[in-house]
Amino acid sequence: MGLLSIVALVYYILPFVIVIFIVWWVNSMVSKSYEQKERHFQLLTEQNNQMISELRRQNEEKHL
Repeated sequence: MGLLSIVALVYYILPFVIVIFIVWWVNSMVSKSYEQKERHFQLLTEQNNQMISELRRQNEEKHL
């Protein structure tokens, strides 16, 4: 009877453990994707700032 109650307890808890694992996995994937997009956005911002400063410098040279 003790073994049966342990097996029943495992079968009762198992779906909750699986759901928690899936939620954790999806959350980590979303977080990783967000970090990659954030890094990409930072690189684009830096490139844009460099281009803007270069264009300003060229514009200043033209007007001098």
